[in-house]
Amino acid sequence: MIKSLVPFYTLKKGVFDTPVIHELLSVLKNSECEKEYTEAQFFEENSKKMLHFNARFMKMGGQVPAIFLLTIEDTTELHQSKHKYHQLVEEISCVIITVDRDGLITKSNHFSERVFGYSCRELMGKRFVGTIIPDDGKNNFFIRELLQSPYEHYHNESEGVRKDGSIINFSWSARAVRDLSGEVVEIIIDGNDVTELKNVRRECEESTSALNALLEFIPEGIMITDSNHVLLRVSRYLEKILGVPVIDLQNSSETALLQKLNLQWPDGLRLNRPGDIPLSKAVITGEVYSGNELALKTNGQTKHLQVDAAPIRDSKFKIIGAIGNWKDLTEQAKVSKSQIYESETKFANFFYSSPALISLMRVEDDKFLDVNDAFCNLTGFSRGELIGHSPLELGITTPEAMERVKQQIVSGGRVYLQDTVMRTKDGETLDLLFSAEVVELGGTKVFISSAVDITERNRSQEELRRAHELLYSIAQGTDDLIAAEDLDFRFLFLNEPFRHDFDKYWGREVKVGMSMLDVMAPWPEEQAKAKKLWGRAMKGEAFREIKEFGPTQEKKQVYDIRFNPLRNSQGQIMGAAQIVRNVTELFRMQWQLEEANHSLESFSYSVSHDLRNPLSIIGSFSHIILEEYAECLDKEGQEYLRRIENGVEKMQRLIDDMLKLSRVSRQEVNRDDVNLSAMVKEITEELKKDHPQREVEFVIEDNVHARADDGMIHMVLENLLRNAFKFTSTRPITRIEFGTTTSNGTKRFFIRDNGIGFDKGSSQIIFEPFRRIHAEKKYGGTGVGLSIVRRVIERHGGKVWAEGEPDKGAVFYFTLP
Repeated sequence: MIKSLVPFYTLKKGVFDTPVIHELLSVLKNSECEKEYTEAQFFEENSKKMLHFNARFMKMGGQVPAIFLLTIEDTTELHQSKHKYHQLVEEISCVIITVDRDGLITKSNHFSERVFGYSCRELMGKRFVGTIIPDDGKNNFFIRELLQSPYEHYHNESEGVRKDGSIINFSWSARAVRDLSGEVVEIIIDGNDVTELKNVRRECEESTSALNALLEFIPEGIMITDSNHVLLRVSRYLEKILGVPVIDLQNSSETALLQKLNLQWPDGLRLNRPGDIPLSKAVITGEVYSGNELALKTNGQTKHLQVDAAPIRDSKFKIIGAIGNWKDLTEQAKVSKSQIYESETKFANFFYSSPALISLMRVEDDKFLDVNDAFCNLTGFSRGELIGHSPLELGITTPEAMERVKQQIVSGGRVYLQDTVMRTKDGETLDLLFSAEVVELGGTKVFISSAVDITERNRSQEELRRAHELLYSIAQGTDDLIAAEDLDFRFLFLNEPFRHDFDKYWGREVKVGMSMLDVMAPWPEEQAKAKKLWGRAMKGEAFREIKEFGPTQEKKQVYDIRFNPLRNSQGQIMGAAQIVRNVTELFRMQWQLEEANHSLESFSYSVSHDLRNPLSIIGSFSHIILEEYAECLDKEGQEYLRRIENGVEKMQRLIDDMLKLSRVSRQEVNRDDVNLSAMVKEITEELKKDHPQREVEFVIEDNVHARADDGMIHMVLENLLRNAFKFTSTRPITRIEFGTTTSNGTKRFFIRDNGIGFDKGSSQIIFEPFRRIHAEKKYGGTGVGLSIVRRVIERHGGKVWAEGEPDKGAVFYFTLP
């Protein structure tokens, strides 16, 4: 294959006449004068083989032409081996990372990305220490050690740092890769995430420690064997039961155990065959054995043992051993007859004295074997009438009910707390809560049943149900809006008027279970007001409020709301309820009425005020005529003028009273503490001065106070006292009393007299303006005074009323809240 530079075409049509070789030779030709030799390597697939070409340009010197030295090597197997190696590195479930002599990562496989989160590209050029494992000052030494001892393997387990910063347990090893000269060219690191393995190992160690502690201190005879019936572990307590030290029992085979222990069946035969011990049976059959009774002969004594055993299975359900519990029943077997008798006596006392209906009935023929006193008392049958007879014979139950109970016991083993009925001897039907099951007494199968009479409970529940339905009907039938909420402001109840009102004015549909806060969320201010009101009630406050609510100003409605807390049977607050009445129309009408009253009062005031001047003129001129021109008039003319003067005075008093009534209706009420007793004494003193000829007895309760408007309450007392003084004028001795009484917690003030009184039918009309029940000529007055009294008391939020009898006096009551 050695040719000169010029004739390239000698390779033509040869096996190695390929573009790669031509390119190689061209490169060497172009650089012939610059180097002593040129070397290049190329790979090319030829006949499904991988070939390695090496060419060298050589100058021979002198007249000898230059030549090419070309070598060809078949590297197919080497290439395939490398491909398999790379494929293995990528597919293996192990972290593979290579670093250079400086500790920089040169390669990593895809499993590294799964474990640490870095892609292969992200790891390239990063330091292994500080990226994959933390740089704690100790982890850097492994590269130095491998460079110094390239034939050694380095093993370590340290923390691994994932890309997201989380820490794992990383077990890894490193070894050096050398070239032909033995120099280290790179270091290969392989490892894996052993976090879960360490956790499992720790859990196993903890479980083993717990098991050791359990076997050391548990007061149970525990024995654990493997699948070959060899004792692996025994508890310390088993040593006490069997009388053999733990060290002698551990690692013993079944045969050796049978030789050490004299174990016998209850019939006296000794256990001497493999598979006799219950633990071995559990391993062989895979079944659970419980209640196996054995006898142990030791030191001339017999111990009565009970052995329970169960197979131990691995995660694949394969039997890997057995566990058994050995119990010493020797003491239990020595229970005395007196103890048994005591137990039977206790049962009998419970049976006969229990308030529940208890009976024993033979399964074979359904006949009573025994019943307790409660059964007899409730059914009306004597014990003699019941024993030996079936419930069907006595008519206590029906065939259908009897058969149903039997079927339930057959299918479910017992009947528990089932509702049923029973008939008494008198034919009365009782509701019972019934339980029954089958037991064996002395070899006889017996139904033992107990029942509780729930007749009254059912009646109470039925009455409660009817009451609930009645209340529900009332709540749905009223025009009031009724709702209840729990402590989370979720509706527990809504009546239909509430739903309708909410839909009409708020445009929202409300249902039970919805949150009031969510429903009113579009209107934060209204939601806050509602939450505050509900919150007060949920803290235990019962109250009444009149509030405006509405989504917009145009749709606002006025509501009269009553709130009450809801409490459970223990008194704990579980929510609140409200009864709401839409009083928007009532308030509108009230406003209109107030406007009309205000207009009427203004009119009355204006009329009264305008009449004063003409009346004053008439009165003045009448008086002047009488004074200066009396001699010009006869007696009849003078009498007419006196009547005019009296009429004017009466009209002026009437106008004054009307003005007082008008002012009272408009005047603002300013409450303060008022000593009513002192005020009454002041008024009565004036009456005494004005009428010294009358014999009057005033009885005044001391220190009576009230919160009222001083001026307005003075008018009340003055009118009532003058009224009493007026209508007692025909009595030889006048008695007028002022005091207080209390009724249903409300304080009442009264003024009582011994005057002419009035009939009961007049008790209301006397407070109407200008209404008289006595002759005006005899008693005078304008007929407005009691109207002023009522108006003042009502302005204070109180009530006033009168009681009397003809010729027996009268009493006027009023309240001031």
